[in-house]
Amino acid sequence: HQLRTPAGVIKNYVSMMKQGLYGELPEKLTEPIGRVYENGALLAETVSSLLDISRIESGRQKINFVKNNIENTLSDIVDELKEVASKKGLQLTLNVKKGISYDIVFDHEKAHHMLSNLIDNSIKYTDKGSVSVNLYGNDFYIFVDIKDTGRGMSKKFIDTQLYQKFAREEAVGSNITGNGLGMYFVKEVVELHKGKISVVSELGKGTTFTVSIPTKLKEESSEVVDPESNKQEPGVSNLNIEKEVKDKTF
Repeated sequence: HQLRTPAGVIKNYVSMMKQGLYGELPEKLTEPIGRVYENGALLAETVSSLLDISRIESGRQKINFVKNNIENTLSDIVDELKEVASKKGLQLTLNVKKGISYDIVFDHEKAHHMLSNLIDNSIKYTDKGSVSVNLYGNDFYIFVDIKDTGRGMSKKFIDTQLYQKFAREEAVGSNITGNGLGMYFVKEVVELHKGKISVVSELGKGTTFTVSIPTKLKEESSEVVDPESNKQEPGVSNLNIEKEVKDKTF
C-alpha cells in the first residue's frame, strides 16, 4: 500500500498535466510527459496486481460472491475499451447468445478486472482486424470467448510460460508495455470461481481465450452446488458440455 499510493498520485498529477489543467504544455514536452504517464500507469498497475496476487496466494483475499449479471459486466467493459480499440483501427464487438440467463453468482470486482485484462490484452496484441467477445452457456456453465486476429502465441510459450508470473513472449510483444502479471492473475481469479480457462492460438493468426464459470456457485462461498441429484459435479461432464455449446448462434 505504501507503494500504491505514491504511484497513483504520480499518475494522477501527470494525467492532469496532460489535460492542460496546469496550463498548456509546450509542444516539446508533449511526448516526454506522455511517456511519463504511460510508465506511471504501468507502475500503478503493477503494484496493484502484486497486491491482488499477494492476497490471493496468502488466502487473505476477500471474495464477495453475490448474484450479478455477467452480460452487463461484459457490456460495461466493452464500452470502456471501445475507444482504445478504435484508436488502433480495430472493431470491438460483444455477441450474446439469446435465451440464456446470465444472472449468476460471481465476484463482480474481480471478474471485471479479469475479463478487462483478457480483452485489453487482445487489443494490445492485435495490430489490425477485430476483437470479438462472445457470451453463451447452458445450465452448468457460462462461457466467455475473447477472439482476436492478432499476433498469436507459440505453442511452446502457451505450454510452459503463459500463466507464470512475469511471463511475456518477447518475440511477439517486444514493443508492447506490460508487466507479465496479467495472465497469472486471470488464471487465479478463474480458479477462485471454480472455473476453467483454455486458449487456442497460432502465431500470426490470432488467439481465442475461453473462460467458463459455473452457474451454480453459492453466494458468499466458492462451493459448487451439485446440479444433479446423482451428485455428479458439473466438471465431470465438462467435455460433453463444451461439445454441446460448440454451435453458438448469437
